[in-house]
Amino acid sequence: MIRIHDRYLARSFGVSLAIALVSFVLIFLVVDLFEKIDTYIDRRAPADAIVRYSALKIPQIVVLVLPVAMLLACLFGVGSFARRNEVLPLQNAGISPNRILLPVFLFGFLVSLGTLLAGETVLPRANEKLNRVWRESVLREPRRDGGIRTNLNYRGAGGRLYFIARYDPRKQTMQDVAVYTFASAGGGTLVERVDAKEASWRGSQWVFRDGFSRRFEGTGERATPFAETTIDGLAETPDDFDEPAKEPEEMSRAELRRSVQKTLASGESGVKDEVQLHLKLSFPFSNLIVVLFGASIAARRRRSGLAVSFAVAVGVAFLYYGAIRVGESLGTNDTLPPLLAAWLGNLVFGSAAAVVLVKNER
Repeated sequence: MIRIHDRYLARSFGVSLAIALVSFVLIFLVVDLFEKIDTYIDRRAPADAIVRYSALKIPQIVVLVLPVAMLLACLFGVGSFARRNEVLPLQNAGISPNRILLPVFLFGFLVSLGTLLAGETVLPRANEKLNRVWRESVLREPRRDGGIRTNLNYRGAGGRLYFIARYDPRKQTMQDVAVYTFASAGGGTLVERVDAKEASWRGSQWVFRDGFSRRFEGTGERATPFAETTIDGLAETPDDFDEPAKEPEEMSRAELRRSVQKTLASGESGVKDEVQLHLKLSFPFSNLIVVLFGASIAARRRRSGLAVSFAVAVGVAFLYYGAIRVGESLGTNDTLPPLLAAWLGNLVFGSAAAVVLVKNER
């Protein structure tokens, strides 16, 4: 049942969150503008490109600063609730401290779910457009998609390596292509090499023309010329060569998971991307954890002023982000399993939040 104090507390928290979030976004945009101003001037970037870049940067900034904004909202919104001694009457009425803070906890949970959803939909597309605007409209680099690609190196399924001098995605043809096949996905012994002047996609397979097929057996080599041939087991389609490589920030969890699986299938280490994959799930829930931790602390800090609350928020946020980055580094360096590395910060501060919540009930 929703009570009057629930709506009052939720409104106080929501207003504080909105103010903190808008303030952080504006600060980050101004700082980012001054950091890139030399590049804008040197490259003579048009004003509309700068505006588009800044607008597309907002979703990334919002997701990044949300935990800090949530913490500030706890210390300001809930803190003011406590400083005015509005918690004591509710406790005297038999309402437990954690029940009093339930609207804030639910707020944090919903924000975490919203951030997770945005990370699957809005954020990857915004980051992809953001990077494209930076490359094409600011740095004036040629478009990566839809055009001729030259000197293309590609690692396919099973550890195969492709070296393509020229690839035309519209005609789905390769020029001066070499395909290396190894004994195992991780590399090792080269068992076959196919060199061709041209290859084209024909229905469901690649057809290679005018070249040589070399089989390596023991210390010997058997070379066979061909006018036209196919290679058994090729899993790559034209879309694989046409699609520019994406950064983890430009992919949803499903896309990044497929990329990790493909990397592992090729025999390479996918630890770095595995850590990023798990971070895409763990980071949104930092919003809930900071609320569980921050609201419980704020409800008991009745004499602290705004300056002290701000200092506490910055300090806790610094430690939290530090724990996340330490975990990320340990995972990338293969010191910790990727799953544990990505959730390290949440485990540490989640445990602290659990302790504070238990103390509140006492």
